[in-house]
Amino acid sequence: KAMGETVTNARFRDRWRVRRDRRLIHAEDFCIGPDVAHQLERTAVTGGGAAVATLLMVGDDCEERLDAVRDVIGDAGSASTWSVSGTGKLLARLVAVDSYSLRARLVPLLMMLNGQAGLPKTWSI
Repeated sequence: KAMGETVTNARFRDRWRVRRDRRLIHAEDFCIGPDVAHQLERTAVTGGGAAVATLLMVGDDCEERLDAVRDVIGDAGSASTWSVSGTGKLLARLVAVDSYSLRARLVPLLMMLNGQAGLPKTWSI
C-alpha cells in the first residue's frame, strides 16, 4: 500500500480442518478470486477492507470471553460462540483497510486469548 500498488486479480484459497482426539470439530473453506478488487468491495465480503484475519479458539470458556473479544474487535469485524457435542468454539473475523490496522486489533486479541503470549515469532520476520 505504501508504494501505491493494488491487487486487482488473484486467487486465494484457505481450507481449515481442526480435529480434537481425531474428531473433526471445525471445518472451513474460503476462496476469493479472480476479480479480488471487486469482491473485496462487496459489503458481505470485506466492505472495502484489504486485510482479513480469522481466529478460532476451542475451549470450555469461549462463551465467557465473547464480550471481551467483541470489545477488542470493535467495528472491525465480529465474533460468535457455540458448542457442538460439548466442544466450545469462538470464531472471530477481523477486517481492516490494511495489514497495519488489522495488526493493531489482532495483537491485543491474541494476547488476551493466549495468556499474553503474543504473536508467533514467524509473524515478526
